[in-house]
Amino acid sequence: MKVIGICGGSGSGKTEALRILAADGMPTLNCDAVSRQVMQPGSVCCRELCEAFGPELLREDGSLDRRRLFALTFNDPEKLQTLNRITHFHILRQVDAWLEAHRSSPAVAVEAPLLFESGLDKRCDAIVLITADRAGKLARLAERDGLSADDASLRLSRQLDDAYLAVRCDRVVENNGSLAQFAEKLREAVGGLLAQTEGKG
Repeated sequence: MKVIGICGGSGSGKTEALRILAADGMPTLNCDAVSRQVMQPGSVCCRELCEAFGPELLREDGSLDRRRLFALTFNDPEKLQTLNRITHFHILRQVDAWLEAHRSSPAVAVEAPLLFESGLDKRCDAIVLITADRAGKLARLAERDGLSADDASLRLSRQLDDAYLAVRCDRVVENNGSLAQFAEKLREAVGGLLAQTEGKG
C-alpha cells in the first residue's frame, strides 16, 4: 500500500483534492474529521484537554467548545504546544488504525493541515502540497468558516508558508484555476508519484 499525504494551508483546496481522489476510487482520510472524532464528548482526548485547559472548555451538552479552545491557544505558543501534543497523539492512533484497515488497498490518501508538525509525514510514501494564491485562500476561508478578512489573514499568518512546505514535498499542485484544471493537475501529480513509488517498491 502506498500512502499519499496531502498538505497545504487553510483554504488551499486540500479537502477538494480528497474529494477528487475519492471519486476516482482511492480510499481517503480527512484528519480534520478524525480530530473532531477524537474530541467527542467523553473521549480520553476531551478529558485530557479539559485537564490541561480547564472544565470551562465543555459546553452544557458535554461537547468541546472548539472555538474557545482555538481562542485560548491561538496566541499562546506554550498552550498551542500542549494542545498539539494531546491531540496529535490521539489523531495519529486513529490514522494508524485506518491505515491498517486499508492495508490491502494499492494506494490511499491522507489529508492533514499539520502533516509535518504532527509527524504524519513519516507515514507517507509521498506528499503533495496544494497551493493557492492568498486571495483564493481568503475567499475560501470566508465562505467555509465565516471568517472576516482580518481573522482569515491571522489564521494564515500562523501557518507554515508554502515555500517552506514546497521543499519538503514531492509534488506541488496549484489551485488557482477551475475545478477541472485543478483535478487534472492533481491526478497527474498523484499518478506520477504512484508510478515512482511502484518503481522503488
